[in-house]
Amino acid sequence: MTDTLTFTGHCLCGNIQFEGRVNPQDAIAVHCHCKDCQRATGSGFATVVAVPEAALRVTGEVAEFTVAGQTGGEVSREFCRNCGSPLFTRAKLSPGLRFIKAGVLDDSSWVTPAMACWTERREAWCLIDDQLPGVPQNPNLTG
Repeated sequence: MTDTLTFTGHCLCGNIQFEGRVNPQDAIAVHCHCKDCQRATGSGFATVVAVPEAALRVTGEVAEFTVAGQTGGEVSREFCRNCGSPLFTRAKLSPGLRFIKAGVLDDSSWVTPAMACWTERREAWCLIDDQLPGVPQNPNLTG
């Protein structure tokens, strides 16, 4: 029997709150080094946790910005219109998953990245843990 993982989080101003409940094996964390994540976070990468969309409940009005991702599929970045906090991402290449920015979790102590993706776009000043597997572009998280 697997324990259920319950998590909560919110944006900087608190207008958007979320909670979720998943089996731990259904929450996959990665460090994403794609240029879009770099620009969206203002950093060298985004640490995101992929969870089944149905496992997440969001309250508050989430704003959305959609672009063509690095490999051409639509990517929607969701954020708080009031404070600008980046919160979630949805990718057409990963249907049924929603990617939570790890920094907006109330308790992120359980987050353990399984890999780094888009390592071909990693900035030289952004070091990767050599023990963490990396893939040059998108990982296959759906199967």
